Amino acid sequence: MGQGYQWNYYTDAGNPGGINTESDAPGQGSWTDILDGPTSTNSWSQNVAIPFTFRFYGQEVTHLKASTNGVITFDTLATTLSQGNYALSSDSLADQSIACFWDEFTASAPTGSGDDIRYNVFGTAPNRQLWIKWYSFELGDPSMSFVYMAAVLEEGTDNIYIVDQYSTTSNITSMDATVGLQNSTSEFIQAGGGQVNIQGNGSSNTDNDYYEFIYLDSLDAKLVDITSPSGALCPGTYNVEIDVQNTGVTTIDCGVGIQTLLGQEYRVYPNPTRDRVMIEFNESISDLQIDVYDALGSLVIQRSINGSNRAEVDLSSLAKGYYMLKLSSASDQSLTRIVLQ
Repeated sequence: MGQGYQWNYYTDAGNPGGINTESDAPGQGSWTDILDGPTSTNSWSQNVAIPFTFRFYGQEVTHLKASTNGVITFDTLATTLSQGNYALSSDSLADQSIACFWDEFTASAPTGSGDDIRYNVFGTAPNRQLWIKWYSFELGDPSMSFVYMAAVLEEGTDNIYIVDQYSTTSNITSMDATVGLQNSTSEFIQAGGGQVNIQGNGSSNTDNDYYEFIYLDSLDAKLVDITSPSGALCPGTYNVEIDVQNTGVTTIDCGVGIQTLLGQEYRVYPNPTRDRVMIEFNESISDLQIDVYDALGSLVIQRSINGSNRAEVDLSSLAKGYYMLKLSSASDQSLTRIVLQ
């Protein structure tokens, strides 16, 4: 099919996208249980309907279920469920599955009362996230007495996140979990280069670590090399030549990054960014409003351009995540999605 994923790992990064602002152990709240503890044997949860269009390896999936040892599958008829975990690919993992710290079912069964698998939806369309969470769950052999971990499906991007939230530190070094995606035994990706450990984070979401699986069709292109200029540069403006690889199924537009407002071309860069973006027009522009909104739709930054062709927007005070940059005048407006890393 040509579609696939690449993975990244972020430490002490909070929750992906900043949409879920809850602590790691928030109580029942608006979460819905799909499997209640105690549980004596490794088993599947009830099915969950995905509340938005979502593709896994390029194919739309509509429902999922989760296991008590850290597996999510979109094949709700699957019966394959291994007691332990293995490196990917594995015949012991059902096709169309996510390994979310896939490990052995607890060696101290049954799990405790309150060791539940839950789901919740955060954000508003078209930027929602579906969270599947193992809540205070006993896991592994020898067992960790409680682990809070989650898999996140993201609307619009088809990205998947595996989040290490909160856990005991007892027996943490003996945990050899699998993190990755498997569409089939010939189409898979595993993070970490092998089995990985839970990190023993606290209950605040600020120290959460997560694996990000970026759906390459949503990127459509990636930078391969900067061919010119080379060597050290002085402050200033330069023309840059780059090599780009098409990682998706859509033809690359050579004008990518260029947008139009009030009959003028402009660009917003860098995006993704770590602290700030530059808005640059070809010519001077006046009475242009700049608004930045967070993933919940709240206005977080407001400024303007008046009599200049460029403006710098400082995002360093904001949490990592997705933001919407809105440029507007009395007669026109334009939106750009910003990724703050």
